[in-house]
Amino acid sequence: MRTWITLILAVFLSLTAFAQQTNQPAKPGLELQKMAVWYGDWKYESETNTTPLGPGAKATGKMTCRPVLNGFAAECIYDEKGPAGDTHSMELCWYDSATKKYAYVYLSNDGYMEQGPFMMNEKGDTWEANCVAGGKPFRMRGVETVLSGGMTITRKAEMSIDGKTWLPYFTSSLTKGKTNLNASTSGKK
Repeated sequence: MRTWITLILAVFLSLTAFAQQTNQPAKPGLELQKMAVWYGDWKYESETNTTPLGPGAKATGKMTCRPVLNGFAAECIYDEKGPAGDTHSMELCWYDSATKKYAYVYLSNDGYMEQGPFMMNEKGDTWEANCVAGGKPFRMRGVETVLSGGMTITRKAEMSIDGKTWLPYFTSSLTKGKTNLNASTSGKK
């Protein structure tokens, strides 16, 4: 009888410990903390080259990034002025712990869309994306380099219509402004 009571008590204590453990909120891992390099308010200038998608152009804008969903994702909001007028865009980035890959989706109010994986490293990141602009699908790849102690970011991208021939697509330079107060909070929306 004592053996049964001991066994039941052991099972009960194990289940109680497991229940307490699963009730603890999940915390973002180190992979997600790497995305903090983007958090804050940024101003940028970009130049798009002439490609099969259209003529080259210059634009200026601002980007505000912050952690969302308790730090499990990064949200960036873009407001840009260029020859086509004002555009507003949103980007959501995350780390998939099951596949061990970063991913993002970028959507704009002019119908532009891109999505794909990216890889973070100590100097910035590289990405590849499937994109749609003006109803035309294309591929893009690029590199983002963090400079000046995290106060400047440069972006350089190439595009391809067929996935074989790559052309210079755009360059951008971002400069960090005041710190976004939301970036230092828990990330709750």
